[in-house]
Amino acid sequence: METEDEDIKRIGYTSAQEFIDIMEEKRKKKELEIKNKVLIHLGLVDKEKSYREYLPYWQNNDCKWDEGACKYYIERNVPLEVTDEEYMKIVEYAEEEIEEEKPKKGTKWGTAIEVIAWIGMICIIISSIISFVNNGFRWAELVWIISIVPSFCLLVGFSKIVSAAEKYLRN
Repeated sequence: METEDEDIKRIGYTSAQEFIDIMEEKRKKKELEIKNKVLIHLGLVDKEKSYREYLPYWQNNDCKWDEGACKYYIERNVPLEVTDEEYMKIVEYAEEEIEEEKPKKGTKWGTAIEVIAWIGMICIIISSIISFVNNGFRWAELVWIISIVPSFCLLVGFSKIVSAAEKYLRN
């Protein structure tokens, strides 16, 4: 059997019906994957069919330690088997709950660090303009301003990293 990539790259089909059948099969696989992810995300898992996948080493925050086997593992959940009608009702109720929850906007610490960086940069620009107007041009001040710009860029970059880490930890 051909892999999906080989199938996509395939140019010739023997009939239009063959093409339709292949695309329909792909669509059904994708819908089943989405359905399974939704059911697992909502906690509708079959505890009896769920299993542990043992890993040779720790790979991410989802890994847990099995004292008996002395290995790391990830819980692999298997969704409950539901009919299409049940799935549609589940999705309908889940959407209602999601609409009631208010999503958090932004990130607390990342935004704070970025605001501090911008305020600092604006203050430096304003003080430099005032200094140039009052004292004239000085090379030392120009060098100082140029050396501050990379620090500003690093601080803004750090704020983006903190924001990303907060979003990752929140999910």
